[in-house]
Amino acid sequence: MHLKRKWETMRHAANVVALLGTSAAGAWAQGGSSKPSTTAKPPAQPGTSDATQPDAAPPTSPTPGGLTGSYQATGNVSLLGKPRPSLGHRLNLSYALPKGSLDSRLEYYVDGSYNADPPGVLRNNINEPKFEAQLMVNRPLNKRLGFTGGLLYHDNFRFPDRYFWAITGLTLGVPIGTNITLSGAALLEKKLGGVRPFYDLSGTLEYRFAPKWNTQLSYHRYENVGQFDPNPTQKAEVEIGLNRTLTAKDAVGFSYFRHVQFDAPNDQFTFLKLKYSRGF
Repeated sequence: MHLKRKWETMRHAANVVALLGTSAAGAWAQGGSSKPSTTAKPPAQPGTSDATQPDAAPPTSPTPGGLTGSYQATGNVSLLGKPRPSLGHRLNLSYALPKGSLDSRLEYYVDGSYNADPPGVLRNNINEPKFEAQLMVNRPLNKRLGFTGGLLYHDNFRFPDRYFWAITGLTLGVPIGTNITLSGAALLEKKLGGVRPFYDLSGTLEYRFAPKWNTQLSYHRYENVGQFDPNPTQKAEVEIGLNRTLTAKDAVGFSYFRHVQFDAPNDQFTFLKLKYSRGF
């Protein structure tokens, strides 16, 4: 699995910190992106497939028992090898608790690779359709830091790779002035019945340069343990995106996304992503 998915839950956790923390909520509630941004929006998931997401409707301050959510469709075109267009779908739901939130994610997505070629051969890029389900509890510790913890299920429909992970860690949401937001997460994860715990670090810088426009830069450095991995593998991802709010509930965006596994050239892809998001 590519931890970009979990990335998003973490970004939502940063939104929760901003909304529930204190006066910082005011700065964050001005605009947004699907992850921590200058606007607190519908939930994202700690880590996940898109670091940059278009803004969907910014929710009001959470009321215990309130349910909010978002749907996102993502179209992908490979910039390496054949274009191999694909389409992914993500549903996020967030249930407000007295302090914090219970967040879930269901997602069908597509990654690229050269895993059908022999090791070290980069001849024929392929698509790998995947599914993930995730449930997280997010709780603010103060106006900038938050705690997150939960479970993730992953399944690869192209190759055998099915597993459960336990996830815990800290999230960060820091408004830098009125138009710039820094968010991040430091996670510790463990495959159930697997090897040692492994780390996940991510950060996103967002700049809102107009009332309906923002740009984001995200970096993700992490270890990964799949179904048959004897030891954690080392991976990294970067995403640069531009988003535009269309209505109070709808937004679009596009981004450049690059994924690599170190010392495993077959596990790499570069996508151009086009996204549509709707909050509810």
